[in-house]
This record gives sequence, structure tokens and C-alpha cells, in this order.
Amino acid sequence: MARRAPSKQTRESSPRARLTRPRPGPVPLVLLLGLLLHWAGARRSYTRRSPVEPGDVSWFDGHFFVPCRDEEAVVGTTVTRLRTDFPASHVWVIDDDRDDRTGAIVTELAADDPRVHLVARRRPNAGTGKGAASTPRTTASGRSFRRAPTVPA
Repeated sequence: MARRAPSKQTRESSPRARLTRPRPGPVPLVLLLGLLLHWAGARRSYTRRSPVEPGDVSWFDGHFFVPCRDEEAVVGTTVTRLRTDFPASHVWVIDDDRDDRTGAIVTELAADDPRVHLVARRRPNAGTGKGAASTPRTTASGRSFRRAPTVPA
């Protein structure tokens, strides 16, 4: 007696057909191989790198920005301490145009030291907080940056 091939309907409904999964293609294997090659190349270049001599801090200029609001009592000490601890650095003091003597004290210090700078903010833009003072819209001479006027189309 000749055996008949099972119909499509019986093949899909058999328990074995539901348990078998299709075999994955070559894509996962190729991705894994690529990852391993990348890892091996990175490891090889890391282990064969040439030694680097440590850098020198004097090669770089440092800049300190000191936003001030009624800091008359401590601004002189702060600027002097920064200049003493970091002699190659610049100190930018941002004054918010209050009634204290912060700007005058920094101007006196800047007259003696060319690395001390005063950014004087003018009202109404002054006094908006230290977050706004640390991103000034004025030049070191105190002039304000203004947007160019827009021309109607």
C-alpha cells in the first residue's frame, strides 16, 4: 500500500509542527562575528598604544567667572585668592550694578593685575540672578550686545 503525503492542513495542526521554529538566517552570526572582530581590534589597539607623558598645567589658560550680587565684603578676598592659587588664570568678575562697592573694588584690583577683568551689567538687565550673570550680554567694557533690528518683509 502506498503512503499518501499528509495534507497541508494536517501538517500545520500536528503538535510537532507547532514546536519547531524556523532556523535563523546568517544575519545573527554575521553580527556576532562583526562584534567580536571589533572588540578584538579595539583591545589590540588599546594594549599596543604608546605611553603618553603627562601634560603640564602651565600650557593652558584658565578662566574663572565670578558672578556677584552684593559681594562687597568678600569679592576682594575671592579674587585675590583665585589669583594666588592659580597665577596663570584670568578672573572675570560680573557685577550686577547694585548699590555696594563691588565694581569699585574689582576696578582697583584690575588696575594692579591685567588678568582681573570686570564685566559691569547695567540696569534693567542687572539684578536678574546669578544664572543670568554668568552668561552676560555685555562686553568687558560694559557695552551691551543688542540684536540687529529685523526688517519687515
